[in-house]
Amino acid sequence: MNTGNQQSEPSKRMFHVQVGHHQMTVEAESRAEALSIARRKLGADLPRLWDMIYDMQDTDFDIRQTE
Repeated sequence: MNTGNQQSEPSKRMFHVQVGHHQMTVEAESRAEALSIARRKLGADLPRLWDMIYDMQDTDFDIRQTE
């Protein structure tokens, strides 16, 4: 029985994120979430650059929603 109180799950979309020569595709609900995921992945992949990755401006990242 559908009571109408059920919330639909937020739709995840694919985003292509690039900074410098590093690029990745992430699944996220929004551009902001895609950026956050990309920072975490880059920080894990490049631990010596962690502080630089987190100090970068959001505008340093090229984030595009893929189709």
